[in-house]
Formats: sequence, C-alpha cells, structure tokens
Amino acid sequence: MLDGFSPWDLFRGHTKGLSDYRSPTEKPKLDRRTRAVLVVVPVLVGALIWIFHGKIASPGALLAGVSLLAGGFLTAFTHLSTLRIRLTERREAWERSSDSTGTAWMRRQHIYSRLPICPG
Repeated sequence: MLDGFSPWDLFRGHTKGLSDYRSPTEKPKLDRRTRAVLVVVPVLVGALIWIFHGKIASPGALLAGVSLLAGGFLTAFTHLSTLRIRLTERREAWERSSDSTGTAWMRRQHIYSRLPICPG
C-alpha cells in the first residue's frame, strides 16, 4: 500500500544511470569513478564540516545558487530530450520516404554528418 513512498526505486534508478550499457553482449559495467565522486565527495565535505564545527556563512545565497543550478540542469535536460525526439522523428520520416536508388540514404548521411548529435 505504501510502496509508492519507498526510496528503493530511486536508488535502483540512480545505480542504473551510473552504469555503462553500451555493450550488448557484456554485462553492464559500473562507473566507479563517477559513483565515487558523487558519493564520497559530499560525504567527505559533510564529515569535515561536522568534525571542525563549520558554519555556513550565508545559507540564503547558497540555497539560491543551488536552485539556479538545478533549474539550469532541468532546462538542459528538457532541451536535449526534445532535440533527441525531433531527430528521431526526422530520421523515421526520412526512412519512410527513402527511394529505391539509395540517394535518400546518401542525403541522410550527409545531413547527419553535420549534426553535433547523431540520433540513434
């Protein structure tokens, strides 16, 4: 009944997001360096603040900065996901309209070679 409030799905998604799934034949590889940075650094900083009885001089400015950073991350994610959807739709439309001589395929390869992010 209260399974929706369980944090385990969040931890599982976080772990899955920090794994390398590019190889279809091998098991996913753990990205240990990124995990260490994302977990060890905040814990180390928190421990140092606790040990040395540190105080945050202006928590309001820190909160504002973190809020702006989070907003920037959300904006970038939204932009990139929309771009990926548009590129996927464009690729599917070109695949449906391809001709038998293969010139449409060559046009697509030329256009995709100029894009900074190739769909796929």
